[in-house]
Amino acid sequence: MQYSLDVEVWLNDHTGLLHYMAEKFHLLYEDVRQEAAVTILSIIRKRGPFAYDPTGYFIRALQMHFTEMVKEILPTVSLDEPFSDKNIGTLGDLLPMPTPTTEEDHYRTDRRAQILHDALHKLPLEEQLYLCQVHKLTAYTTTSGPRMPRYNRPKNSICICAYRRLRTDEQLRACLES
Repeated sequence: MQYSLDVEVWLNDHTGLLHYMAEKFHLLYEDVRQEAAVTILSIIRKRGPFAYDPTGYFIRALQMHFTEMVKEILPTVSLDEPFSDKNIGTLGDLLPMPTPTTEEDHYRTDRRAQILHDALHKLPLEEQLYLCQVHKLTAYTTTSGPRMPRYNRPKNSICICAYRRLRTDEQLRACLES
């Protein structure tokens, strides 16, 4: 069984999507509709008939097409390029100077990290591993092995319990409030 497709009907059924893409990519609706029709026709010509509803395939193809189209339109900007004809300065000169870090800043950051690690070590292993995975805590090592224990708890339950325990840790609260 083949899925019959009329491009004009598909475009009429998905006007909301086309309006969204026009707004997202800062293009006119008529241009988006025309580009979508041409793109869909070229996909049908290349792929042939579909055995399923190709809506998801078309949406992704259109997103990629408009992303590439906008990339070609937008110019790249260099921070070393002069921002006026008089060569007075560059765009990089307009950026604020970074504030210098002091030993005290490094000490405070290290102290906060250590307090957070101590609070995480008080959590059950399952919650530690979950938080490491979600927040990509590469510098943190769990209290024991890297394998996730199986307690058959849903992830949102693990998350809620972990954050509740972290909120009740007095040392962590005092560190964050200072």
